[in-house]
Amino acid sequence: MSAYIVDDATINRALGYLRTSARVDGHFYPVECVEGYDLKGGAKATEWRRLGRDMMDLNVAAVDARYGEGEGNAWEVSQQRGLAVAAPYKYVNELCGSVQAYKALRIWLYQCSEGNVPESDLFKMMELVSFRLACDIVNHLDEYHTFPWE
Repeated sequence: MSAYIVDDATINRALGYLRTSARVDGHFYPVECVEGYDLKGGAKATEWRRLGRDMMDLNVAAVDARYGEGEGNAWEVSQQRGLAVAAPYKYVNELCGSVQAYKALRIWLYQCSEGNVPESDLFKMMELVSFRLACDIVNHLDEYHTFPWE
């Protein structure tokens, strides 16, 4: 398996969908399991930005675990991300649909599946968010509602 640093848009798509879907009462099923962040509807962008930075840091840790300490911040990574110099993660509330957000989150999870990163609380929380988002997507499919409860 290989690992790479995802671009900011990958993280921002996942978070953008979750942010715009969080209701004011905070009961949007996928984000309820994310502890340590105030993600209820109307949450300030600073909380989403902090979560995005933590996700990027975890991705860097996974690349370091795969290729060696410091490789997640190497010049090659900057080139891969299309940057002249290493640049920090930048949060932008990127709007997209649920399926695109799910795919972005799955990409991030895959790229973070190195070393002991999958044992981290943030990885486990985002894995649960991914599962809950998938359930939410399926629950909204017309086909799902054609089958009876038996």
